[in-house]
Amino acid sequence: MQAGTIVASNYLAMAQVLGESFLEHHPDSTFSVLVVDDGAADLPDDIHVVRLSDLDISPADERLMRTVYDVMEFSTAVKPSFLRHLLRAGEATSDEPVAACYLDPDIQVFAPFGPQVDAALEHGIVLTPHVLEPVPRDGLRVDEETIMQSGMYNCGFLAVGPSARPFLDWWDERLRFDALVDFGRARFTDQRWVDWVPSLFDFTIDRDPGMNVAWWNIHDRPIDVGATGATVQGGPLRFVHFSGYDPQQPGLLSKHQLPRPRTEHETGSGIRTLADAYGARLVELGHVERRRGVYPWNRSHDGVELTTALRRAVRDAALDEIDRFGEVRTVPDAFDPDTDFGGWVAAHTGGAHPGVVTNASRTPAASGIEILRVTPEVETSAAEPDTQRPTYDVEFDWDDAHGHAVRLLLDHTEPGVVVDLGCGYAPHADVLRDAGFEFVGLDLDEASIESLVERGFVARRADLSRPDQVQSVIADALAELDSDAAVVAVMALDVLEHLVEPERLLATLAAWMRQHADSLLVTSVPNVAHRDIAAKLLAGRWDVTPTGLLDHTHLRFFTDASITAVMASAGFAEANRNDRIAARSDQRWPAGAPITSPHTPLASTVAGIRDLGDAHGDTYQLIRGYRFAFASAELVPTLMVADPTSPSVALSVIADPSCDAVDLERLRSQLEAQTSIDWELLARDGAADSGDDRIESLDALLAAASGAYVAFVERGEMIGPRWVEQFVDAMTVTVAGGAPNADLSGQVLRCSIDGVGPGQPAPAAHPISAIFAFPTAAVRALAPGFDALGHQALRLRAHLAPICGEVRTGVPAVSPGAHQTVDTWTLETRVELSPAAATLRDVTTLPAAVESLQSEVDRLRAENDRLVRDNEWLNAELSPAPIRVVRRVLRRDASLD
Repeated sequence: MQAGTIVASNYLAMAQVLGESFLEHHPDSTFSVLVVDDGAADLPDDIHVVRLSDLDISPADERLMRTVYDVMEFSTAVKPSFLRHLLRAGEATSDEPVAACYLDPDIQVFAPFGPQVDAALEHGIVLTPHVLEPVPRDGLRVDEETIMQSGMYNCGFLAVGPSARPFLDWWDERLRFDALVDFGRARFTDQRWVDWVPSLFDFTIDRDPGMNVAWWNIHDRPIDVGATGATVQGGPLRFVHFSGYDPQQPGLLSKHQLPRPRTEHETGSGIRTLADAYGARLVELGHVERRRGVYPWNRSHDGVELTTALRRAVRDAALDEIDRFGEVRTVPDAFDPDTDFGGWVAAHTGGAHPGVVTNASRTPAASGIEILRVTPEVETSAAEPDTQRPTYDVEFDWDDAHGHAVRLLLDHTEPGVVVDLGCGYAPHADVLRDAGFEFVGLDLDEASIESLVERGFVARRADLSRPDQVQSVIADALAELDSDAAVVAVMALDVLEHLVEPERLLATLAAWMRQHADSLLVTSVPNVAHRDIAAKLLAGRWDVTPTGLLDHTHLRFFTDASITAVMASAGFAEANRNDRIAARSDQRWPAGAPITSPHTPLASTVAGIRDLGDAHGDTYQLIRGYRFAFASAELVPTLMVADPTSPSVALSVIADPSCDAVDLERLRSQLEAQTSIDWELLARDGAADSGDDRIESLDALLAAASGAYVAFVERGEMIGPRWVEQFVDAMTVTVAGGAPNADLSGQVLRCSIDGVGPGQPAPAAHPISAIFAFPTAAVRALAPGFDALGHQALRLRAHLAPICGEVRTGVPAVSPGAHQTVDTWTLETRVELSPAAATLRDVTTLPAAVESLQSEVDRLRAENDRLVRDNEWLNAELSPAPIRVVRRVLRRDASLD
């Protein structure tokens, strides 16, 4: 079987997951990926890459299709041609008839398609309906209207045999310029055309419930995941179509289900188990970053944005010329740099062509110079902005903070009463009411309260800066509501950052929620550690704005770590999160500045440094759900972070968890013989019995370390009596017995191997862990987890040395264990740096590179100055001479060559 999918380059991670899973269950088949935007395709070798030039589409049609279709329409429009390509490929490699199968990229395969291939060879066409059972008329999604609009069959799967060529030709003719998303004209890409198939062609419907399981039919096809695989209604689950799934919103199977999903995406269910694994694989392949890529056919070569309306206008004009002349004559190619596409658009849509009419104005500059400014005259819309609407009175949007918070609430609570503190106009209140919740709003703004009351909600005035009054206001509001339902959640969306003392409100909520232990506290705060803010701080900017991350009304600022600490200080433990991700924030300006322009080397370097800190560089809002968990009278909510005390010892020595009692006794004796007493020994009580157990133990031992530096000692390694002393001398740190008022060096420390001189090969190194000592804070903050037995020290060095630097003490203080037989010195070149370490390595070498380039620039300038001087001298010498004399001299010199 020949199978494949179609993507733009920003969906290549999805294509890879599909291809890998398909080939796992069809090892004798071929899988191909058609990349429609000609972007780079870094796919595994067993997945074939197909380009548009490989298809039987004329160049003229291809150029026009790129212009008149958006990325989804274009990808579906080339499907018949791609299937013909797969059939040809099958015929070229087999003497037997071969079926071709198309799969949407957001699919994962779990079992073979054997019966479907046989059906395609027999009937020519195999289709899968969206549903196999009637859909209830209860207002939940999926509903009949959705199916009627989209078509009866889902073309995310389609299998064809050689006899399907007449169908593919018929389908191709219609999809060339009629694969539109236009419900008013009964169009939905390729799917509505397939509704014609039963009347025109031989085909078969595949009613296997394990085929094409998706959000539109999961309500009657529950998945069971067992030790032998996944099943549906007792048969094999062949594939899941994850249409509309976002790995960053794992609590939602598909965005298309909103606002009233027919099924809950519950943790522990079969579909949730598979979706979580699918999402994790996408994240691992970089899908979250890749999908932000720009589709190149969204703008013409001269910068005109190809909106849906403009694409339709181009299509209509081109089809009109095809009808009249049999070809496109005057409609230009939007992507040909030799055409004036912008001028054609202006002439055919009534838009203003740049530069036709201009306005000129003169303004004095601060220096006193008068500046002439000439600009094109642009027609503006007569509609005036709604200046009366308050800043925070916005429409509900599932993609903003309110939408993310509501989704978190719907995923983790049952319907009941929701109390919203600082609710504002609460655009989400209506959505919650539609989902079966009862809503109570508290706010200081009278206009917000009036709006809620007019919409039929209970709303009370409350000053959250006076938290001593909040409990009584909540009680009064609940009494007015007079509901038998329990309070299931308290919301405080974009509230804490507006309070002078948010910890006081949290203390009040903690006291109140002690009596409502099952309720969820949902908060949303902006992330002040967003990558864009970090970059601007490095540029010396802190730009307060009317709204956004640095809203002018914000009084407190939070990061992922600080909001977690503040909530814990009040007794709250995080239960869920649904952060809002936005790689581009409202702080990404000034436009064109090298530190805020995402594609500049400087911005990439700064982003790499920022992302060493945590995984929230592109998190716009931290949206979390908390449960009250620590009912201790000693809790004191606080925003303060205590200044950490100096380390209690210089060196924490961590014995490898694989060490047994004999190993530990030997190591303890060696430490007791040290010339320095600035050490502590941390060891597991009993040897680890597995790799996972060892890794978990290493993490626990590192967390318990109280030394300024940490060193790891493996089984059999022998440390000399000066081992601790030489590390203490090199680290320069304020500890008992250390140098007073000195700072920690922060560098990786390295001693020598006893009996081996610098540069000589050691008889050891699998590698010898004890030759290194690492800054404890650096290991905790920047190093990866311990993911390989016996090699953590070398891996740590590879990650930390480019960042921290390295100092060699020159003291031979370690002897290898008997099992360590590889050369340590050459091993250091075999470890691949992490992206973070590589970034920092580039940063540390940047000044030298800049200095080298500056020297080259200075040399070239000096050379240019010399040539200018020589040229001026020559002109001065030649200017008095008659032209004929000069020509004669030049001819004579040429004859001498």
